[in-house]
Amino acid sequence: MAIISKGILGGFSGKVGNVVGGNWRGIQYIRSLPKKVSRIPSLSQLEQRAKFGLAVGFLKKVKPVLELGFPKTAKASETPMNEACSYFIQHSITGRFPTFGVDFKEVQLSKGSLATLKQAKLIYADGVIKLSWEFTNGGLFGQGNDQVILIIYVVENEEVQFLNTSKRQDQLVEYQVPKDLSGLEVVTWAFTYNKQNKQASKTQFLGSTKLF
Repeated sequence: MAIISKGILGGFSGKVGNVVGGNWRGIQYIRSLPKKVSRIPSLSQLEQRAKFGLAVGFLKKVKPVLELGFPKTAKASETPMNEACSYFIQHSITGRFPTFGVDFKEVQLSKGSLATLKQAKLIYADGVIKLSWEFTNGGLFGQGNDQVILIIYVVENEEVQFLNTSKRQDQLVEYQVPKDLSGLEVVTWAFTYNKQNKQASKTQFLGSTKLF
Protein backbone atom coordinates (compact mmCIF):
# COMPACT_ATOMS: atom_id res chain seq x y z
CA MET A 1 0.00 0.00 0.00
CA ALA A 2 1.22 3.53 -0.82
CA ILE A 3 0.42 6.86 0.85
CA ILE A 4 -0.14 10.00 -1.26
CA SER A 5 1.14 12.94 0.77
CA LYS A 6 0.03 15.94 -1.34
CA GLY A 7 -3.03 14.92 -3.26
CA ILE A 8 -3.32 13.19 -6.60
CA LEU A 9 -0.49 15.25 -8.14
CA GLY A 10 1.88 14.88 -5.21
CA GLY A 11 4.57 12.31 -4.50
CA PHE A 12 3.82 9.07 -2.74
CA SER A 13 5.65 6.64 -0.52
CA GLY A 14 5.18 2.92 -0.53
CA LYS A 15 4.47 0.24 -3.12
CA VAL A 16 1.90 0.19 -5.92
CA GLY A 17 2.18 -2.93 -8.03
CA ASN A 18 5.72 -3.08 -9.34
CA VAL A 19 6.44 0.59 -8.54
CA VAL A 20 7.94 1.96 -5.33
CA GLY A 21 7.86 5.65 -4.34
CA GLY A 22 9.73 7.50 -1.63
CA ASN A 23 11.72 10.55 -0.58
CA TRP A 24 15.51 10.81 -0.28
CA ARG A 25 17.08 14.05 1.02
CA GLY A 26 13.99 16.02 0.00
CA ILE A 27 13.88 14.52 -3.51
CA GLN A 28 10.76 12.61 -4.54
CA TYR A 29 11.48 9.48 -6.57
CA ILE A 30 9.77 6.44 -8.04
CA ARG A 31 11.43 3.25 -9.22
CA SER A 32 10.42 -0.18 -10.38
CA LEU A 33 11.03 -3.21 -8.24
CA PRO A 34 14.22 -5.02 -9.17
CA LYS A 35 13.91 -8.17 -11.18
CA LYS A 36 15.28 -11.36 -9.77
CA VAL A 37 18.57 -12.15 -11.47
CA SER A 38 19.74 -15.72 -11.65
CA ARG A 39 22.82 -15.05 -13.80
CA ILE A 40 26.23 -15.77 -12.32
CA PRO A 41 28.17 -12.48 -11.86
CA SER A 42 31.22 -11.96 -14.05
CA LEU A 43 34.75 -11.72 -12.67
CA SER A 44 34.69 -7.96 -13.26
CA GLN A 45 31.47 -7.63 -11.25
CA LEU A 46 32.90 -9.70 -8.41
CA GLU A 47 36.03 -7.54 -8.35
CA GLN A 48 33.99 -4.34 -8.25
CA ARG A 49 31.79 -5.68 -5.45
CA ALA A 50 34.86 -6.67 -3.45
CA LYS A 51 36.43 -3.22 -3.91
CA PHE A 52 33.20 -1.50 -2.92
CA GLY A 53 32.86 -3.68 0.19
CA LEU A 54 36.45 -2.94 1.23
CA ALA A 55 35.97 0.80 0.70
CA VAL A 56 32.72 1.04 2.65
CA GLY A 57 33.99 -1.22 5.44
CA PHE A 58 37.04 1.00 5.96
CA LEU A 59 35.43 4.41 5.48
CA LYS A 60 32.43 3.83 7.74
CA LYS A 61 34.88 3.65 10.65
CA VAL A 62 35.97 7.24 9.95
CA LYS A 63 32.60 8.71 8.91
CA PRO A 64 32.73 11.61 11.44
CA VAL A 65 36.12 12.58 9.98
CA LEU A 66 34.74 12.53 6.43
CA GLU A 67 32.04 15.02 7.43
CA LEU A 68 34.84 17.52 8.11
CA GLY A 69 37.23 16.46 5.39
CA PHE A 70 34.85 16.55 2.43
CA PRO A 71 32.92 19.84 2.22
CA LYS A 72 29.27 19.39 1.30
CA THR A 73 28.17 20.41 -2.19
CA ALA A 74 24.86 21.61 -3.57
CA LYS A 75 24.19 18.20 -5.10
CA ALA A 76 22.37 15.91 -2.69
CA SER A 77 24.00 12.82 -4.21
CA GLU A 78 27.55 14.09 -3.52
CA THR A 79 27.80 13.13 0.15
CA PRO A 80 31.15 12.99 1.97
CA MET A 81 30.91 9.19 2.06
CA ASN A 82 30.19 8.96 -1.68
CA GLU A 83 33.13 11.20 -2.57
CA ALA A 84 35.52 9.40 -0.24
CA CYS A 85 34.35 6.00 -1.49
CA SER A 86 34.83 6.96 -5.13
CA TYR A 87 38.39 8.12 -4.48
CA PHE A 88 39.18 5.09 -2.33
CA ILE A 89 38.10 2.62 -5.02
CA GLN A 90 40.17 4.37 -7.68
CA HIS A 91 43.37 5.07 -5.72
CA SER A 92 43.54 3.37 -2.30
CA ILE A 93 43.20 -0.35 -3.06
CA THR A 94 46.13 -2.64 -3.68
CA GLY A 95 46.47 -6.31 -4.65
CA ARG A 96 44.48 -8.58 -6.93
CA PHE A 97 41.08 -10.15 -6.55
CA PRO A 98 40.18 -11.82 -4.26
CA THR A 99 42.98 -10.59 -1.94
CA PHE A 100 42.55 -6.82 -2.09
CA GLY A 101 44.07 -4.66 0.63
CA VAL A 102 44.30 -1.02 1.63
CA ASP A 103 47.15 1.11 0.29
CA PHE A 104 47.47 3.31 3.37
CA LYS A 105 49.80 5.82 1.68
CA GLU A 106 47.09 6.63 -0.86
CA VAL A 107 44.17 7.03 1.55
CA GLN A 108 42.52 10.45 1.47
CA LEU A 109 40.09 11.36 4.25
CA SER A 110 39.80 14.98 3.18
CA LYS A 111 40.19 17.30 0.23
CA GLY A 112 40.65 21.04 -0.19
CA SER A 113 43.04 23.93 -0.65
CA LEU A 114 43.79 24.66 3.00
CA ALA A 115 47.50 24.46 3.86
CA THR A 116 48.75 21.12 5.15
CA LEU A 117 51.07 20.85 8.16
CA LYS A 118 54.55 22.19 7.43
CA GLN A 119 57.42 19.82 8.28
CA ALA A 120 55.08 17.35 10.01
CA LYS A 121 56.93 14.81 12.15
CA LEU A 122 55.47 11.86 14.05
CA ILE A 123 57.32 10.01 16.81
CA TYR A 124 56.35 7.33 19.33
CA ALA A 125 58.10 7.19 22.70
CA ASP A 126 57.19 6.22 26.27
CA GLY A 127 53.70 5.16 25.29
CA VAL A 128 52.85 8.50 23.63
CA ILE A 129 52.35 9.31 19.95
CA LYS A 130 53.50 12.88 19.28
CA LEU A 131 52.84 14.83 16.10
CA SER A 132 54.75 18.10 15.72
CA TRP A 133 55.02 20.66 12.91
CA GLU A 134 56.26 24.15 12.14
CA PHE A 135 53.99 27.18 12.00
CA THR A 136 54.25 30.65 10.50
CA ASN A 137 51.09 32.68 10.97
CA GLY A 138 48.95 33.67 8.00
CA GLY A 139 49.44 33.58 4.25
CA LEU A 140 50.05 30.31 2.48
CA PHE A 141 50.83 28.51 5.75
CA GLY A 142 47.29 28.69 7.16
CA GLN A 143 45.79 30.34 10.21
CA GLY A 144 46.68 29.69 13.82
CA ASN A 145 43.13 28.64 14.71
CA ASP A 146 42.96 25.93 12.04
CA GLN A 147 42.12 22.60 13.67
CA VAL A 148 44.54 19.70 13.31
CA ILE A 149 42.80 16.35 12.85
CA LEU A 150 44.94 13.31 13.72
CA ILE A 151 43.64 9.89 12.68
CA ILE A 152 45.14 6.73 14.19
CA TYR A 153 44.21 3.36 12.66
CA VAL A 154 45.07 0.09 14.43
CA VAL A 155 45.78 -2.38 11.64
CA GLU A 156 45.26 -5.67 13.50
CA ASN A 157 41.84 -4.95 15.01
CA GLU A 158 40.76 -2.25 12.52
CA GLU A 159 39.98 0.28 15.24
CA VAL A 160 40.17 4.03 14.65
CA GLN A 161 40.99 6.91 16.98
CA PHE A 162 40.84 10.53 15.87
CA LEU A 163 41.77 13.70 17.70
CA ASN A 164 40.89 17.31 16.93
CA THR A 165 41.94 18.90 20.20
CA SER A 166 44.89 20.86 18.80
CA LYS A 167 45.20 23.96 16.62
CA ARG A 168 47.83 24.77 14.03
CA GLN A 169 49.41 27.37 16.34
CA ASP A 170 49.96 24.70 19.05
CA GLN A 171 52.54 22.92 16.86
CA LEU A 172 51.97 19.70 18.79
CA VAL A 173 49.33 17.02 19.39
CA GLU A 174 49.83 14.07 21.74
CA TYR A 175 48.00 10.76 22.12
CA GLN A 176 48.47 8.49 25.13
CA VAL A 177 48.39 4.96 23.74
CA PRO A 178 46.24 2.48 25.72
CA LYS A 179 48.25 -0.41 27.14
CA ASP A 180 46.10 -3.00 25.36
CA LEU A 181 47.46 -1.77 22.01
CA SER A 182 51.03 -2.68 22.94
CA GLY A 183 52.71 -4.71 20.20
CA LEU A 184 50.24 -3.66 17.50
CA GLU A 185 50.82 -1.62 14.35
CA VAL A 186 49.15 1.75 13.81
CA VAL A 187 48.87 3.88 10.69
CA THR A 188 48.44 7.65 11.04
CA TRP A 189 47.17 10.50 8.88
CA ALA A 190 46.46 14.17 9.52
CA PHE A 191 44.70 17.07 7.86
CA THR A 192 43.78 20.62 8.80
CA TYR A 193 40.30 22.14 9.00
CA ASN A 194 39.06 25.70 9.32
CA LYS A 195 35.72 25.68 11.11
CA GLN A 196 34.77 29.23 10.16
CA ASN A 197 35.32 28.79 6.41
CA LYS A 198 34.50 25.07 6.42
CA GLN A 199 37.62 24.32 4.43
CA ALA A 200 39.97 21.39 4.72
CA SER A 201 43.39 20.42 3.45
CA LYS A 202 44.30 17.22 1.68
CA THR A 203 45.28 14.30 3.91
CA GLN A 204 48.93 13.78 4.89
CA PHE A 205 50.14 10.21 5.37
CA LEU A 206 52.39 10.18 8.45
CA GLY A 207 53.53 6.56 8.27
CA SER A 208 53.07 3.34 10.21
CA THR A 209 54.42 2.66 13.70
CA LYS A 210 54.84 -0.50 15.77
CA LEU A 211 53.75 0.13 19.34
CA PHE A 212 55.92 -1.34 22.08
